[in-house]
Amino acid sequence: MVKVTFIVNGNRTLKKRNNELIQKALNHPSLDVTLVRTNYAKEALKLSQESCNQNTEIIIAVGGDGTINEVVNGILLANKSAIFGYLPNGTGNDFSRNFKSIQADAFIQALVSKKFTKIDTIKTTFDQEIKQCINIADVGLGGKVIEILERQRSIIGGKISYNIAIVRGFLAFKKPEIVLEMDGYKNKKRMLMVAICNGNFFAHGLTVNPFAQINDGYLHITTFEKVSLLDYIRELPKLKKGIKITHPEVNYYKTKKVTIAGDRLYGELDGEGFKATTIVFEIQEKSLSILDLENIE
Repeated sequence: MVKVTFIVNGNRTLKKRNNELIQKALNHPSLDVTLVRTNYAKEALKLSQESCNQNTEIIIAVGGDGTINEVVNGILLANKSAIFGYLPNGTGNDFSRNFKSIQADAFIQALVSKKFTKIDTIKTTFDQEIKQCINIADVGLGGKVIEILERQRSIIGGKISYNIAIVRGFLAFKKPEIVLEMDGYKNKKRMLMVAICNGNFFAHGLTVNPFAQINDGYLHITTFEKVSLLDYIRELPKLKKGIKITHPEVNYYKTKKVTIAGDRLYGELDGEGFKATTIVFEIQEKSLSILDLENIE
């Protein structure tokens, strides 16, 4: 029997296909399944650590990017060999866009066979805290947008809310002076945003860096300097299609480690906001075992 735990974001209604898939797993003779629901913010982090310590072999995050981030951090903090998996059940579901859509039979087969592959994560250090990011982090506008979203959440939700928050962010956000340091390169200037990418997608499916690969052992950096709201609107089709932006104030880099410093900067990790003055991002190669749904025999 393979020991599996589904950690479900209790604040969201389960999508029909996810509910059906979980029921299949619960009824499978080769799977020992536990289903738990979160009752408050950040509980998924605690539950995933507890599951690891109970020798759970596979832990599935059922929720959005925030839930996925918490479960991943719990697994890595526990320092156990549990395999991570996910069922997208949020609004943006940006991490899941890095992979093919989930097929129920392949998912169950992967659970039974404990089939996994290895992917990278981003170790993020700030204010004496260490957190892991699985998809995309950013410093600047993205963090401000997350703060605006939190305030809007009780009034309006979904993709419309995100688009409104982006526009409000552009209008209200003052570009901070950022010191960017990597691979012997050091630069200090005002920037709208620096995106640190493991995966490709954020902000409900926008491709902020088309070169990023989730298992290539590198951080892929995109810097946005003097970029206006009008520039954003003009380049939006390319962001949606995953095409490189050819703009004099947009630059792409590849590195293993980057340090960003400034005066109390806004930041976000997989959609979770924070503020800090110095942030260090480092690639953690092949640090996470993830359920492999694409190479099932």
